[in-house]
Amino acid sequence: MNKLYVLIVFLLPIIALSQQPKISPYYPDNPNFERHQTQFTYFDLNYVNFRVQNYLEKNSGMVLMDTKFNLKDGHGIAEFIYKESMVIGSNRKPYTLHFNYTVAPIENDLVITKCKITGQVDKLIAFYVGFWKTSLQFDEIKRRKEVYNHYLQDRVSFFFNNGNPYVIIENETSIDFQKFKEEYEMKKTAEEKRLLELEKEKKLKAQQKQEQLEIDRKQQAEKDKQAEEKRQKQLNTKVLNSSVTIEKKKNKLQFQGKVSDGFLQDVEEFLKDKENGTYLLQVSTTYEYEVEIKNDFRIYRYTPPKNLKNTILNRF
Repeated sequence: MNKLYVLIVFLLPIIALSQQPKISPYYPDNPNFERHQTQFTYFDLNYVNFRVQNYLEKNSGMVLMDTKFNLKDGHGIAEFIYKESMVIGSNRKPYTLHFNYTVAPIENDLVITKCKITGQVDKLIAFYVGFWKTSLQFDEIKRRKEVYNHYLQDRVSFFFNNGNPYVIIENETSIDFQKFKEEYEMKKTAEEKRLLELEKEKKLKAQQKQEQLEIDRKQQAEKDKQAEEKRQKQLNTKVLNSSVTIEKKKNKLQFQGKVSDGFLQDVEEFLKDKENGTYLLQVSTTYEYEVEIKNDFRIYRYTPPKNLKNTILNRF
């Protein structure tokens, strides 16, 4: 069991600073921390220690030199030792900082319940002031036996301890670890259920969208087909016009041309009650693909011209 926790601790520190904590009191809505800052207690060890490691490398020239774990079923101490990477212009030994995290397990992760930091005075004060961006100055901290500040749920206390300083980080809430664990696991179960429902809804919407796209595609294809058929029909449609003069005398009709038997009766019926005179029959025959599909006719009264050279047609 202990090897599993140790393996997780070593694998995860390479994750980018933008990562979100896996476990925290604020899950699933974690605070937007500044680049390095974070609450320590009730956060997963991997997240907190990576931010500490990144801060020390970039701001104090210190690198992780060693780790020690004293765990039983995930409970115990995880120690991370940082050491100056180089000392310039001095024969002194490199300074070190020791981070002793008291941890407890939640599933396969280690969660910090308390932290104690020890090390050389100036390095420890520099970390205390810089990491939490306190307003206290070096000399002020050295003059006092204890100073403290708050960061979210953490109380961060600096003890000068006669030149053997240490920092203690504890959770200020009244919630003990077991209660925190129970609340976190309930929130995690609810969040996993919510995410599962969101995923189902997302898949359903994607499926509905795909189905609608297919319907739209088929409808558009049908419209395109109909438009092409209409275009082809127009290209292959022609109308032929012809004219026949009709003389009505003594209620009898004389045709000066051939009239289709299909509408001869209609012409006779139309002119039955009209006065005697000259009429003009105009016939329009429509063909599609060389097949006759429609015949239309119109009859006009022919009036001999008086002052006009052209014939005047009056339609009944």
